[in-house]
Amino acid sequence: LMGHTDEVTCFSRLDFTVGRIEVSGESHISQKNILVSGSMDKDILLWDVDRPCFLKELSGHHCPIWSMAADNVAKQVASGGLEGRIFMWDIYACANTTQLIGHNDTIAALSFLENSMLLSSSHDRTVRIWDSRSGSCCHVIDAHLGRIHAHAMLGSNVLVTGASDRFLHVWDIRALKGKDNIPIQSSKFNSGLRCIKLSSNITSSPSSSSHPSFPATSSPPSSSLSSSSSPLTSIAYVGLDNGHVCGVDLMSGAPYGSEWDLYNYNRDGQSPANRNNNYTGPHHHHPGPAPAPPCHGHSNMVCALELDGRSLVSAGWDAKMCVWNPHTGKLLRTFEDHTDKITC
Repeated sequence: LMGHTDEVTCFSRLDFTVGRIEVSGESHISQKNILVSGSMDKDILLWDVDRPCFLKELSGHHCPIWSMAADNVAKQVASGGLEGRIFMWDIYACANTTQLIGHNDTIAALSFLENSMLLSSSHDRTVRIWDSRSGSCCHVIDAHLGRIHAHAMLGSNVLVTGASDRFLHVWDIRALKGKDNIPIQSSKFNSGLRCIKLSSNITSSPSSSSHPSFPATSSPPSSSLSSSSSPLTSIAYVGLDNGHVCGVDLMSGAPYGSEWDLYNYNRDGQSPANRNNNYTGPHHHHPGPAPAPPCHGHSNMVCALELDGRSLVSAGWDAKMCVWNPHTGKLLRTFEDHTDKITC
């Protein structure tokens, strides 16, 4: 699919039937396979994946676009970029309906929650929760001491964020009060975090038959992320600025998988997850610069992760895609078909 004039930075698939879209004065009947892409060229493009063909261009951003999310219930798309504003789009009308103003730096990640609530993370070091219908901001979290690059939701109440301060923070969004909130768990790595992929249905080992997840309770989870007596396993896979990929058990804070490269450990012998339930800020512990990347895997920033249960796929600025065993961390295969950095 060719149409953008600069790097494609984000895309989202619409999981609803769009119906008719006016394309060059003609009514185009489209089905579910619609892809929406954002780019450094400041434009949003709609694509029919089945044909495949270009459908429509949405213009409005004045700066490069960096993030995107689709609300398949309210049938809308949110996009964010370097200007710090979130644009809400009516896909049927192919028009910008409103702008959410609050962040003062790049919008790095967007996700829709239940009831059309929107979650945004920014380089301004904050996370915001919006009511996309009214345009009002419901919560602001001063989440990190560095640029936030990624977030992910585990269930409907647990938020995980990662930033350039090398920390992965876990939050209970039911317990948010004002801007000064303390994460229920924190893990530190040897480089800045660029992307996060969560799994709450992966077994604790290849032979395990359990499918752990956070329990549905009316009260916030404890600091160990569990209010159940049965063992649970929820894994965060992270891609780092230095090209490393690794997994962390969110409950114990311990590395997940025995074969992730040993460079993912800090120089002081600690695991990458220096968990501290009495979190006092990431400035209290610095393990020093990360050692050189290993000779396999990625050699540059890892900016995208995808998981299908059996394999974890990572992509990065070294123009490579790597396939890993998500249980052990073993590198299974490498693809080097791209000629330039992969951004999403």
